[in-house]
Amino acid sequence: MRDIQIGLDKTLATFEQGLNIAGYIPVVSTFSGGLRINYGKVEVIGGVIAAALTAIVALAQSNADDRERGLNKAVEILATYSLHGIANIFRGAIEMIPLLSLATCLPYDLLGNRLAYPKEGRELHGYSQVTLQRNT
Repeated sequence: MRDIQIGLDKTLATFEQGLNIAGYIPVVSTFSGGLRINYGKVEVIGGVIAAALTAIVALAQSNADDRERGLNKAVEILATYSLHGIANIFRGAIEMIPLLSLATCLPYDLLGNRLAYPKEGRELHGYSQVTLQRNT
């Protein structure tokens, strides 16, 4: 299961990097912004569904520790993918306004900070990354 999440996170991060580049180009950004909004909606819905399924499986566990680990994983999935989706919706709205992306998103990206997926790997795209990790 971990390998699937690593692949998913790397794929999503790479896709978002491509949208970032398209978002800097006037006129193109209007279309990529719309695509990013729809992608963000799918990501929010997918995060909610994956978290709900993970929670259902966790609740079916007879071992209390396994149940707690599963519920914690469900919360992590919900937070990670739903927040990424919401961020993509907002960024897509910015990108749809010509030249606004150049003034806002490009400088943000050049600073090198981004909300990273937990399993995408630190080396991806040369960014410093902020992750949603729960301290245990």
